[in-house]
Amino acid sequence: MADAMPSLLDHLRRRMLTQFRLAFTFAAVGGLAASLVQIPDWVDIAQTVNTGKLVVEIARDLGAAFVAAMVLLFALRLSTDDGVDLLRRPGRFIVLLTAGATLGTVIAFMAHACFKGAAPLPLRVPADRLLYVWLQVMLWGGLVGWLYLLSLQRLSDQTTLALLLGRRVLLERQLSSARLAVARGRVDPAMVARVLGVVHARHAQEPEHAAALLDELIRYLRLAMNRSQSDGAAANAALSAIRTQLEEHDASH
Repeated sequence: MADAMPSLLDHLRRRMLTQFRLAFTFAAVGGLAASLVQIPDWVDIAQTVNTGKLVVEIARDLGAAFVAAMVLLFALRLSTDDGVDLLRRPGRFIVLLTAGATLGTVIAFMAHACFKGAAPLPLRVPADRLLYVWLQVMLWGGLVGWLYLLSLQRLSDQTTLALLLGRRVLLERQLSSARLAVARGRVDPAMVARVLGVVHARHAQEPEHAAALLDELIRYLRLAMNRSQSDGAAANAALSAIRTQLEEHDASH
C-alpha cells in the first residue's frame, strides 16, 4: 500500500501535466465566456467608481472565473486518460461536472476574496449569489468541459493513428522483404549458369539465338525479382520459354 500511493500520485501528476496547455486554453476561453454575463454588473459599477477600480474589479472577476474553469477541467482530467470513457458515459460526466462545479465555485469565491485582500474563509457570500455562480459554472463548464474531452479524444485518436501508420509502414517493409526473398529463392543458380553457358557457346555461330535466349533470361530475372505477385504468371511463362530453348539446344547437340 505504501508503494502504491507514490505510484498513484506520480500517475495523477503525469496525467495533469499532459496536455496542460490545452486545459489552460480551454479554461481561459471558458472563463472569458462565463464572465461575459457580468457585463451588466460592470456597467453598473462603472457608474459609481472610476476607470481604475473598474479595471481591477473586472480583472478579479476574470481571474475567479479562470480559477473555477481550471478546477473543473482538472477534475475531469483526473478522471480520464483520453476523454473517451467520459464521452461514452454522460451520467458519469454529469456527476463529475457537478462535483467539479461545486468545488470550482467555492475556490473561485475564495480566490476572489484573496484578490481583494480579504480572508478566503469563512465565505461571506449570499446564498442566492452562490447559487447563481454555481449555475453559471455548471452551464459554461459543461460546454467547455465537453469540448475539452472531445479535444482529448481527438489528440488520442491522432496519436493512435500515427502509431498504426508507422506499424503499417514497418509491416509493408517486412512484407516486401519477404516477397523479395521468396522471389530470389525461385531463381535457380544452376539454371542461370547453364543459360549463360549456352549463350556463350551460341554467340559465335548463332548470335541471334544467343541474344534471344539472353533476352529471355533477363526478362525472367526481372519478373522473378519483382516484388509484385501479379507478375508470377509472366515469370513462369518466361521460364518455360527458356527451358524450351535449352531443350532445343540439347536436342541439336
